[in-house]
Amino acid sequence: MKPKTIQEGGRNDQQIHLFGPVTYGQLSLKRGMTDSFELWNWFEQVLQQDKHGLRASGLIVMLANNPQSEQAVFKLTNCLPVKLRAPALNAKEGLIAIEEMEIAYERLKIEHP
Repeated sequence: MKPKTIQEGGRNDQQIHLFGPVTYGQLSLKRGMTDSFELWNWFEQVLQQDKHGLRASGLIVMLANNPQSEQAVFKLTNCLPVKLRAPALNAKEGLIAIEEMEIAYERLKIEHP
């Protein structure tokens, strides 16, 4: 949140702070390459002119020390993929293939379990 600061005439000893617009960063998702191409299909659909701006919502679940219980759930709305990075195509190194997607979102809300 970016605060707005107002100087009131004649009051030199303090400022007035009002809340301003809220901005959110981007979410970066990384995973080892799988046989699922759903993220790639979503990115390709957004590139099509008739489906420009195809958005989705998502949940990020943070697990507690006990894997069966949730510590927090983050709800993202109006997500839009903005960057998709394919794994390096170099068979010499023998590394795990990692794919990465960056997502812009309009709102982030935390839901307590």
